[in-house]
Amino acid sequence: MNCIRFLPFWSASLLLSACVTPTATVQSMRPATSQEASKLKTIAVLPFTGTEGDAVSNALQAALVEVKVDGSPYFVVKSQSDISGVLKDLKISKIEQADTQALINIGKRLGVEGVYTGSVQYLAVKDDKYKERQNVCTRYDSPTKLIQRCLATEVKDVECVRTTANATLVPKLVNVSSGRIVYSQQQGRSAIDQNCDGGALKRNSDELKGAALQEAVTAIRRDVAPWKEEVALPVKFESAAKLSIASAERFEIGARFAKVGEMERACRDWRQVESIESEDLWLNFNLAVCEVISNDLTSAQKRLKEKVEERLTAPDKDVRKLRDHISVRLAETASLTTQLTVGTASDPLTTAEIVELQRLLNQYGLNVGGADGQVGPRTREAVTKFQAQSGLPADGAPSREVLTKLRQGPPKTS
Repeated sequence: MNCIRFLPFWSASLLLSACVTPTATVQSMRPATSQEASKLKTIAVLPFTGTEGDAVSNALQAALVEVKVDGSPYFVVKSQSDISGVLKDLKISKIEQADTQALINIGKRLGVEGVYTGSVQYLAVKDDKYKERQNVCTRYDSPTKLIQRCLATEVKDVECVRTTANATLVPKLVNVSSGRIVYSQQQGRSAIDQNCDGGALKRNSDELKGAALQEAVTAIRRDVAPWKEEVALPVKFESAAKLSIASAERFEIGARFAKVGEMERACRDWRQVESIESEDLWLNFNLAVCEVISNDLTSAQKRLKEKVEERLTAPDKDVRKLRDHISVRLAETASLTTQLTVGTASDPLTTAEIVELQRLLNQYGLNVGGADGQVGPRTREAVTKFQAQSGLPADGAPSREVLTKLRQGPPKTS
């Protein structure tokens, strides 16, 4: 019996075309899980305790630095050199010694709104042996050839090893102004590799541990800031009804571009067909996908319901998938809008600008005491009062927005 190891190109192509559902990749913004954490834009990431704590801290800092919305940084993250200098000034040699009040003091010295720290509670690698039934070649055409052809196989139990790295992180985010812990969510993640019949692992134990830790850090990042997700949504490459020759041709042209991922062009072609054949079921399905891509979710939901779902004669899994995706996105709209309209982080105020802010607050009758460039409780209290009077979010943060408003002077009375 001959063993065919590779399908001819044409056979593989036919198999793929028969099995793979046509899809369009849609990139959507998802909201942070923690609304309170997402509001703290000027932050410092202190060391984590436990095994690989410094590596976790560095990875989290890098992940938060990379968060961008419309090309602008979402966070302003204090550098490790600034953090080290403050820890040295406060005589904190080990982060384990820092209670919540100490973290608040560190945050005030750094001039940030939030301070991250946490612990690596668990990090270990274990091996599990198991057996797997596999087709094993028992006879080759020639033992001397460099490339051998398998002539016969036999199903055998093969000894295998599964190596798993498990990591558990417990982050903590302290709001410097309120003194509250606003985020602390245990994150446990795993990384797995396996080999059979004495083969080598693709990743060694240290690499697996690093991968598990990185997965946990990514989970934290998604909890505290908006994040982008790529979703494969189904598209229909055939119309539901017989179209005119010109419309059918244009629909097919759109399908060709969709197949290679050029959805902007595909949507343009399908909209041209809509001007003539507006009632075709799968044309409207594809146009709903186009509206999701352009973030017009309300129109997509309306079109899918009125022009597709209500006219179906049988359930369709693609329609269900698109409907569920739109529903989830719409449900998240309020949270996401809040997180994005609060504004991305700007550069923190310099010491000179904080001195100016304090002087202006004093001129407004919001006594902060001496203008020393240090953001203490009195300054934050005065800022909170000014924000409330000015219609700004009253979070007590001495932001550039507050300074700009102060520079405009008190409102004129008639």
